[in-house]
Amino acid sequence: MDYTFVSIIIPTYRDWPRLSLCLDALLLQSYPQNSFEILVVNNDPADRPPHDYRMPANSILIDEDTPGSYAARNTGLKRSKGEIIGFTDSDCIPDKNWLQNAIDIFLKDNNRDVGVVTGKIELFYINPNKLTAAEVYEKHTAFPTEAYAKEGHCVTANWFSYKSVIDMYGPFNANLKSGGDMALSKAISQDLKIVYCADVIINHPARSSRKEITKKMVRVLGGKYEDKYQRRAAPLLKGMVRSAFQRWKSVIKLSSKMPLSESLKMLSMHNSIILGNVIESFNLIVKKQKSKR
Repeated sequence: MDYTFVSIIIPTYRDWPRLSLCLDALLLQSYPQNSFEILVVNNDPADRPPHDYRMPANSILIDEDTPGSYAARNTGLKRSKGEIIGFTDSDCIPDKNWLQNAIDIFLKDNNRDVGVVTGKIELFYINPNKLTAAEVYEKHTAFPTEAYAKEGHCVTANWFSYKSVIDMYGPFNANLKSGGDMALSKAISQDLKIVYCADVIINHPARSSRKEITKKMVRVLGGKYEDKYQRRAAPLLKGMVRSAFQRWKSVIKLSSKMPLSESLKMLSMHNSIILGNVIESFNLIVKKQKSKR
């Protein structure tokens, strides 16, 4: 039986232990190992893997010193040989049928009108019985990939496309530290389908600390400042105020559906994000700093 050759692109940044878990999961794929390649793009070439680091036989380690995961993904694209391109992240653990279930959708695409295939991203926790404020926040907000697909969006933690589609609409905007996947998938969705499949599953650790959540949201804010707001202060500040009220409103809305302890943790986490965004907006607008990676 002939199998479609696939290139899996994984950017990594000082994340060798978690990358090992991702690579181990790719070794267990039900899809034949000789029918896909794994392109790991190291976004900090000065940070070398440990001397005893093991990588699958079908993997390649590539260096890219331009900061940002989208620059790393673009480098992977240049080296890719697959007819289908898959994207995930170094902290993700693919389900054993992740690759096969995605390819099955392309095999049924007789009209060649599928632009992106995406799927479920399931969170797991350090202690499911005792969630931190950050984990509660992730539980209720992280990775609504089905809703994203309906809106014409996809995240690179769980993304498959024909290489020809990426060549036509891409590459990713390498100047962005966040939001590049949303921008490219939206452009693709203007002409082609974003297909959600619940069986295309990626497992992802919930962020467990306030620092991790605020760092992510600060990166998202910087991405909007660079792309959506074109480094203009007024729309950034208006967007921040609007976002703050939306956050408080969402806590009130969700409070009837969760225990009081979770509601308080959600409110605390939202307030930490708002404070972090205020500090970052000062750094971007007044200090003229670059957006965070």
